[in-house]
Amino acid sequence: MNIVNNINHKVSGAQSALSNDALTYIESVATLLSPWGLPPSAGRVLGYLLLIQQPVTIDQIANDLSMSRVSAWNSAKNLEEFDHVKRF
Repeated sequence: MNIVNNINHKVSGAQSALSNDALTYIESVATLLSPWGLPPSAGRVLGYLLLIQQPVTIDQIANDLSMSRVSAWNSAKNLEEFDHVKRF
């Protein structure tokens, strides 16, 4: 089964949860990219975006990854500066 299909989102409220498989993948991406100078929080955001494969808000990223909105914003800005992601 594809790990992307294992992402569980609660549709009804502001809170959203990721499956254990998705969290493991996200942490693996962060760990893999850390030796190349990418901060762990930015690696987590990139791993998350690779799984989601659709535009998301900073609030949704922060909520799904249990990080502050400021940390999510700084991570996304870092990724955008190096052309890893694009803002819509």
